[in-house]
Amino acid sequence: MYEHDKFKGAEENFMFEGWNLCYKALKVKNAASSMWNNTAARVQFYDSANCSGAYGYAAKPSSSDGDLTNNGFDNKTSSIRYP
Repeated sequence: MYEHDKFKGAEENFMFEGWNLCYKALKVKNAASSMWNNTAARVQFYDSANCSGAYGYAAKPSSSDGDLTNNGFDNKTSSIRYP
């Protein structure tokens, strides 16, 4: 995840250690504006801590989004799940 559009600004990377684990966003919590999913699985983005509630955005495997505004999830990610 990146703080600004087009993969700029502060960057936060996640090393997924297993399936169905929740990871907290720290550097770009509620501030992510673009993302890159270089995994072979879908990644779910949540606006609540601890991946609670329904997820607001799901990134397809091997996908990127240079501006999260287009899907209504700009500056909202608090946690992510690698399902």
